Amino acid sequence: MEQPQNFQISGRVYLLLAVLIFGSASAVTRKLTELGMQYLIDGRNPISFCNVLFVGNLCALALLGVIYHHQWRVRLLRQLTWKQWLALVTVAVLGAAIAPTLIFTALSLTMVNNVILIGRIEPPLILILSIWLLQERVNGWVIAGAIISFIGVALTILLQHPEVIE
Repeated sequence: MEQPQNFQISGRVYLLLAVLIFGSASAVTRKLTELGMQYLIDGRNPISFCNVLFVGNLCALALLGVIYHHQWRVRLLRQLTWKQWLALVTVAVLGAAIAPTLIFTALSLTMVNNVILIGRIEPPLILILSIWLLQERVNGWVIAGAIISFIGVALTILLQHPEVIE
């Protein structure tokens, strides 16, 4: 009798899914906010920042639980030093609370294109924080990609022609 093969998803598939999700996140959030303004509940927009943040973090927690369930062991968690815990909490607060707050606020004040452009600065910042706070070793290609991404955003912003308002 033939043994069943172990099914594994390639890292490239995860990367492609991440790019699709992150690329569409701002536009989807903006559209949901606009729809909420059209269908008020008790005079308020049901798509509030708190709702978006809460549901987004629940989805992220569920996905991380599925992907990293084998690492959630008490023995492994006790091996972390207090500096590592502090770094993890700092990154979590920045990534799961402060960044979404700023993005949601920006979406309510400006066009989605501007938020997406500025959002492209996020990968280099996360890379810098992970190297600095978590002492992660990073491939040179990753650093080069982050730098190219940052340069692309900077050039897109700097080379824009100012709009003439009549």
